[in-house]
Amino acid sequence: MIKTKKILYCIIIILFLTIILSSCQLSPNVAYDNFITDLDILYRFEGIAFNIEFGRYSSIFQSDIKYIIRDLETLEIDDKEAVKINNKFLKSANAFLRASINYDNGSKDHAMVVHEYAKNKYEEALTAYYNFVVE
Repeated sequence: MIKTKKILYCIIIILFLTIILSSCQLSPNVAYDNFITDLDILYRFEGIAFNIEFGRYSSIFQSDIKYIIRDLETLEIDDKEAVKINNKFLKSANAFLRASINYDNGSKDHAMVVHEYAKNKYEEALTAYYNFVVE
């Protein structure tokens, strides 16, 4: 009788721990928010936009954008919406990089068009991101 009670208690404890541990899994929304927050993506994007806007687009600055692109490419969340939003951030970062290169090379007209596209993609990504994490 005592052995049966011990086994029953062990089974109950194992089931309880399984339920507790499985309920601790992060939702894709929270996981993506953590990803963006941990990499400080939004702050870094604001810095990029500010610097390009005020004529700072050297090759050193361009390497900062390349690092953001590399960081965004490390996303390992298997969720369609998170991937879609992340791709918008990537499109924006790549466009900011192209704009910076064009400005640096003296192609101001082309740079302005690409820069505008980059800002629009960033706004799209930011809106989608906020909508996603608030859900």
